[in-house]
Amino acid sequence: MTHDDSGGIQDFEVTETGLVSYATAREPFFDGLNTSQLTIVDYSVTIDATDLSGSFSISGIGSFSAAAVHTVTTFPGTKEFNSTDVPLLNLGLWEEDGLLDYDTSPDGILSGRNTTDLMVRSEEGGT
Repeated sequence: MTHDDSGGIQDFEVTETGLVSYATAREPFFDGLNTSQLTIVDYSVTIDATDLSGSFSISGIGSFSAAAVHTVTTFPGTKEFNSTDVPLLNLGLWEEDGLLDYDTSPDGILSGRNTTDLMVRSEEGGT
């Protein structure tokens, strides 16, 4: 497997002897190197977008009402955050330490870098 369209799953292979092989740098995301069982490690993040109206979506995860705080569990990788209240945002979810990362340009809209709690504000600055 190379990777999925959401950028989440990284390379691994099964050897002729049936053992899982992947780069050791992928160990935060995979468990089972040189065994016959691969476990893909997922991470959870809490998303508070209650400052937005309507709904928002995250690529590869789904759509959510902005009226409530949501906890989502998914695989590491870059995801697109989409809402009519904010510009399209690319989120680097769950870097190798399991924490959020994203470009600094949306810092007025997003907060939560290096944590597992993401807050999204409207472009007007929120409450």
